Amino acid sequence: MNSLNFSKDNFILIAENTTKYYIELHNNYADGFINRSSFLAAAGVLDAQNYLFTEDTEIDISSICEAVNNIVQDKELNEEEVLISFVVWLEIQLFKVDNLRIPHSDIVEAVDSKRDNLAKAIRDTKEQYEEDPLFSEATAIFMEAHQFKKIREKLGIKG
Repeated sequence: MNSLNFSKDNFILIAENTTKYYIELHNNYADGFINRSSFLAAAGVLDAQNYLFTEDTEIDISSICEAVNNIVQDKELNEEEVLISFVVWLEIQLFKVDNLRIPHSDIVEAVDSKRDNLAKAIRDTKEQYEEDPLFSEATAIFMEAHQFKKIREKLGIKG
């Protein structure tokens, strides 16, 4: 495997941030989602917003929705495992965009090797998270602003 210039903090930061958006959506907007796929996809969109809304990348809302649907369809996964699997997928996508010269297989291997740490970060964040204005405001803007209405519709968010 090539030497990847990812610090442990980059892996953990994405896991924590996705989880914080997930919690904000659950705590404040749970009634607006048609199913758990749309809920999880919205958390991914919020975390990947710098990639989705400012750059022309391989990450798009359709790919996030497709990944979420594939993960959610695995009936053997409980809610926590679904979130972990999605975070792993999202991290691979984000690191792939940021590291175009590194083979995809090396990125997958690097992220997979951190799976236990990611799971711990997700669990810890779910247990310790208290409202953070950065996440609550970004979530509110995404869920309420007219400019994101088409994206919300594409994700299957009501209203």
